Amino acid sequence: MGERVLVDTGILIDYYREKIDLPPGNIYYISTLTLYEYVRGNKKPIEAKKLLEESFIITPINNQVLLKSSEIWRNLRQKGALIDDRDLEINTRSRKACQHE
Repeated sequence: MGERVLVDTGILIDYYREKIDLPPGNIYYISTLTLYEYVRGNKKPIEAKKLLEESFIITPINNQVLLKSSEIWRNLRQKGALIDDRDLEINTRSRKACQHE
């Protein structure tokens, strides 16, 4: 079994534009946020959603991700170093979500 890899929207776009490859043998995840970002920008949203659901494991937001993201946000705010909420959520998942299964 390969590595567990959380794919963000930018990587997903490059993959489907055939600019990069995703090495075979790994287990690939995307978050519900990445699913949303990819589908909203696609000309064929229903087909895009189906393709992603068949190709990746979708990790829904859960209380663990929500609480950890909130904790990181508060810490960053205290340091004056806030980042976009979408990036924060994806960062939290990359640390936690792929540890499941």
